[in-house]
Amino acid sequence: MKSSVAPVLCRRPAMNTWFEIVLHGNDPEHLSAAGEAALDEIERIEKLLSRFDPASEVSRINREAAVSPVLLDIEMTGIIATCQQAWFDTDGYFDITVGSAGDAGFLNIEFDEEARTIAFRASNIRLDFGGFGKGYALDCAAQLLREAGITGAILHGGTSSVLAIGSDIGEQRWRVDL
Repeated sequence: MKSSVAPVLCRRPAMNTWFEIVLHGNDPEHLSAAGEAALDEIERIEKLLSRFDPASEVSRINREAAVSPVLLDIEMTGIIATCQQAWFDTDGYFDITVGSAGDAGFLNIEFDEEARTIAFRASNIRLDFGGFGKGYALDCAAQLLREAGITGAILHGGTSSVLAIGSDIGEQRWRVDL
């Protein structure tokens, strides 16, 4: 069914770019509230994964994991497990570790998913989620939109990451220029 209301645009700076969400449906107030909640979620993810924010979880890990094992929350444990699997699946080409001697990547960290701990085997190891963060933030934001009953939206984080839900306002596939 074609929406009778103009699309709603929500946008906010995050992760050194602009995140935008275009939503359509028949209740602009609900669409706007859902879009703002999704942008709040993107900001939450940025505060979790930013290596530039000294108060972020990643900064805490980077400060402490070379000294002793760091206890991780459930979300960060899942993120690191996902990234570790991607590292294995790509033969090390996808790597969130920085400062790894000899490009050993995850071999330079001790990650215990069951105990939810991480430790670095060298003092120069750091985690950097730059290749993961925007996509993860869009996935989390889209999940919130779906839970709010949104059936048509497109989200993007700058020019590098795009996620679509349903179809556009004309019930056509979303069109994205590359």
